[in-house]
Amino acid sequence: MANVFWARDAGSSRGMMYYSLPDPLFPGGTIDFAQPFELIEYSGLLWYTPGSNTIHGTVQLTNATTLDTFSGPVHFIKSSTNRFNVLLLQPGAWTNGMMQEMAFLHDAFLRDPDWPTNYYNASWFEFKDGQPITAEPDYRYWILSIDDTNDADGDLIPDFSDDPFVPPPPRQPALSLAFGTTNLLLTISGDPGPVHHLQQITSLTSTNWQTFLELVLTNDPQTISLPLPAESSVFWRVLVPPP
Repeated sequence: MANVFWARDAGSSRGMMYYSLPDPLFPGGTIDFAQPFELIEYSGLLWYTPGSNTIHGTVQLTNATTLDTFSGPVHFIKSSTNRFNVLLLQPGAWTNGMMQEMAFLHDAFLRDPDWPTNYYNASWFEFKDGQPITAEPDYRYWILSIDDTNDADGDLIPDFSDDPFVPPPPRQPALSLAFGTTNLLLTISGDPGPVHHLQQITSLTSTNWQTFLELVLTNDPQTISLPLPAESSVFWRVLVPPP
């Protein structure tokens, strides 16, 4: 039986792999080997557009030691039977820092039940050639880990594999008007956040509403001061465009 173990100092990218084979000439003896290794790590960002059945994105990854880069598109198809947790990476190609194309193969990505914001490749993220500058294909097999802590709808499924979030429309604002000492007090009840367009008109038979103030509510309700109108009659309304 062969014995293999790895040794690497914490924080170091380099280490040694040791393995032993039974010595066929000396029972109980071993033939021992030692092989240095180096971990190569790229990290960065993935910009994506979630969809109900597919995910399109772009990665930009950098090696902190060499400053080499991997960048390019990714395209996932959601599993028809487990679309939030199983994503099928489609074949594609990235470029490295020397603008050499690096084609990669398909693979399945799974959402980790112990780390539900993490997605990992089920086997290997496999390049056809991970270092095109050399004659022979090498550096082919990688581990690609995707972490997404975004959860717009709070359902504990990251936005990366969740259905696209459609925010509810802001509620219809309610208005009330009161006299101040030398002004009018317009109170608006509505959702804080969206832009509220305050409009006025002097005749309800007209359709030429004029926006005189754009306001983002910070409180609900919120009161603003208006000057006393010079015209005999003025009408006000609040318009909140859909998101």
